Amino acid sequence: MSNRADPVITLAQQLIERPSITPDDAGCQTLIADRLTQAGFVIEHLDFGPVSNLWATHGQGSPILVFAGHSDVVPPGPESRWTVPPFAGIVRGDWLFGRGAVDMKGALAAMVEAAVAWVTACPEHAGTLALLVTSDEEGEAVDGTSRVLSRLHEQGITVTGAIIGEPSSRARAGDALRIGRRGSLSGEIRIEGQSGHVGYVPAQANVVHRLIAFLNQCLSLDLPTGESIFPPLSFHVTSITSDCIGRNVIPAEACATFNLRYPPTLSNQKLERHIQTLLEAIPEPHELLWRRSAKPYLSSPGRLRACAREVLHIKLGHDPELRVDGGTSDGRFFSDQGSEVIELGLVSERLHAPDERVSIRDLQTLFEIYREIVERFLEYHPGVP
Repeated sequence: MSNRADPVITLAQQLIERPSITPDDAGCQTLIADRLTQAGFVIEHLDFGPVSNLWATHGQGSPILVFAGHSDVVPPGPESRWTVPPFAGIVRGDWLFGRGAVDMKGALAAMVEAAVAWVTACPEHAGTLALLVTSDEEGEAVDGTSRVLSRLHEQGITVTGAIIGEPSSRARAGDALRIGRRGSLSGEIRIEGQSGHVGYVPAQANVVHRLIAFLNQCLSLDLPTGESIFPPLSFHVTSITSDCIGRNVIPAEACATFNLRYPPTLSNQKLERHIQTLLEAIPEPHELLWRRSAKPYLSSPGRLRACAREVLHIKLGHDPELRVDGGTSDGRFFSDQGSEVIELGLVSERLHAPDERVSIRDLQTLFEIYREIVERFLEYHPGVP
């Protein structure tokens, strides 16, 4: 059987062929909506500014199980670094190549086809099966999932459980589940100094040295996080610049940007207070700007995680690893509204890299996993609001 005959592979290729660089959906959600409409889903397009959002439902009442993902991708970078065109959706041997194959058009295709297969086999199922797709996950994440969930909340709709299709696996599809994410807090500091000749100005008056000393103190931050499955607090410097005008001239200004990743047992307010305290030792005029990128979350175990672990144990012969690493995801928005969340997707090895690719076998396995989780989850619930 050719790959084009497999509906999951076919849809994944069609999605990859659309260059949906955030926040441009490039027609991906229309393609998905057409496929879901054929299976009887009710479609609603919720667009905010340049961001496209798709909300599709089948059935009614509680529980509400949502497949959630994004159609936008990061830029492919120089095409010379790819051995295949990044938006061609080419299959070579056992691999599907293309930007978004891993993050996350492959998982989107598996979700859509699993949903179609389930409602086709069980059209009178209990509860609601839904899909939420945004084109704003790789961007600012302001007018995407968060905005749609706020709209649903206003309508009295509360999601029971959400399966996020973010890459979560290590070696094969389903060998790990993410149940939380660290928070992300970024800062930009600017320190003013006095320009002068390096032969006449003492080292302690060098504004760059002041900045480096401050950053070293931040690197040594060791705040207690209590009992936690999360990694320790991390601090990374992402850039250091100055208004250098010559190799023998001390700059008059030095700047740096940095990022902290932190567990739910800490807060951005607490981190900001600690770093502001360190700044008090700097006598020169300075400015610190914060960008609060994402709150951390940890989803409590419930029926959705139990269903997923049962399915994965049967498929793989062992329990999945529970993970809380990686960057940020839209799972935080569901968790904020009290929904149970699991992140279950493809192997993250080629995430955002040239020649991004996914195993054909993993795509087919993920389709089967998604379908069986839906079946078990809806069987667990009687469908009573």
